[in-house]
Amino acid sequence: MHMQGTPRDMQLSPTYGDVVAEVAQFLRERAAAAWGAGVAPEKLWIDPGLGFGKRLEHNLALLARLGELRSLGLSLLVGPSRKSFIEHVRVRALGERAGPPPEARERLGGSVAAAVSCALSGAELLRVHDVQVMAEALRVAVAIRDA
Repeated sequence: MHMQGTPRDMQLSPTYGDVVAEVAQFLRERAAAAWGAGVAPEKLWIDPGLGFGKRLEHNLALLARLGELRSLGLSLLVGPSRKSFIEHVRVRALGERAGPPPEARERLGGSVAAAVSCALSGAELLRVHDVQVMAEALRVAVAIRDA
């Protein structure tokens, strides 16, 4: 999993030139180290680390360009569920916030949208909270795609 910084400081000032290229390079290097240690490629999963040392624009770029991470040829895991970037998208879309920010568990709509987008972009495993809702949304999205 990619993370810029440490949990203590990762959100203080995350900066990237090209977040997708930099995350892909990091994951490529870590995969090579794992292979060098004897880990079989089919046992490796890569995770772009949404929210871990990333601002809204970084998370959105990673989600929009997941195909570039898939090009590494490794299984892709993404965890968009209930992430704070979903709230940032809502605030940006609606302008000023009316009242206190919703709890993380109230980000279901955005979580579903992000999960469906990830799955349709090639993510093979999704880390989610609302399993039944996500499974239904993904079945419908796949049925539409495959129709």
